[in-house]
Amino acid sequence: MQVTMQIIREDGFLGLFRGMIPTLVREVPGYFFFFGGYELSRYFLTPKGKTVDDIGENISISLLTVIQFSDA
Repeated sequence: MQVTMQIIREDGFLGLFRGMIPTLVREVPGYFFFFGGYELSRYFLTPKGKTVDDIGENISISLLTVIQFSDA
């Protein structure tokens, strides 16, 4: 609470949002590709005659986790 009050006192209320634009610029594309990849993997892994909801989430989440950590 003291830190919050100090920021408001020194920089005003908008000081609480310093760094928001760079954070959004970093996060939004990452979420776009992560969830876009998730939805695409669900689409491609769906067998004929079934819907995307029938295959469950486990396969796609596992696939994305493997892809995400294989880059590291």
